Amino acid sequence: MVNIGSTAVGARVMGVKIDKGDNEKYAKLLLKDPACADKGDNVALSRRIESHWRLIGWAIIVKGKAVELSEN
Repeated sequence: MVNIGSTAVGARVMGVKIDKGDNEKYAKLLLKDPACADKGDNVALSRRIESHWRLIGWAIIVKGKAVELSEN
C-alpha cells in the first residue's frame, strides 16, 4: 500500500535498483489505480502484517508516468 498525500493506493514492486555512485536506492512501483502527485512528493509505504497495516518506510517520488483519464 502506498499513501500519497491523503490517497491510499495498492502497488506492486516491479524492480529495485541501487546506484553504486551515490548509494541511493530506487524502486519501480506499479500502482493499481491512478494517483495525483508531483515529483518530489513524499509517500508512505505500508504492509499488511497479521491483518494490520504497518508503516514499513517512506520514499520520495523521482519520476512518474502521466496517464490520460477518460470522461466516462
